[in-house]
Amino acid sequence: METNEESLEIIKSKKATQELIGGALLWGFIFGLLFGAISSFIGGLIESLIISAVIAVILNAVYVFFVWKFSAKSTFKTRRLERDDLSKVIKNLVIFTIIICILSSIYSVVEMNNKINKVVETSLYTQNRLVGILGTDSVKENYEKQKQELISSTRNEVMKYVVIVIVGSTIVRLLVLIPIKKEIEEKYTA
Repeated sequence: METNEESLEIIKSKKATQELIGGALLWGFIFGLLFGAISSFIGGLIESLIISAVIAVILNAVYVFFVWKFSAKSTFKTRRLERDDLSKVIKNLVIFTIIICILSSIYSVVEMNNKINKVVETSLYTQNRLVGILGTDSVKENYEKQKQELISSTRNEVMKYVVIVIVGSTIVRLLVLIPIKKEIEEKYTA
């Protein structure tokens, strides 16, 4: 049953922004479960961190597109936005997206650092003990130097991955707002 255009509620930019963000959080959770599973599955098949990062960015673009698309559809199911308020809404969504990107970037860097430290501590625990008990001073020194080089190399590779994902995700999250703006303008403005 098609909704009559005259009976649709006209909402202002503040209400539209709140509804779109609320919808994005809801749909983000729902789609996040699906895309998280897909990402984990694909990530387990690929050896290269760089290729994994590119795939993660592509999946992120698809994920964010569907989140905003479904959020707009649910927000404007029985409402319309005044055309003059569209630029305010998009500006607010850009600000929201930037804040989300900053928070998720901080979280990603901290989480990766913690994982690296945990893996290093767990995997090198036995070797550290053996070298500490059985090794001479020169063996201990050489072992410590090699261990630090390995840790540094691993940290650099993982951080390249994180940076690619962060920068790529930020760009695609902002670019996805362009077709969403066009869709809202064409379908949901009065």
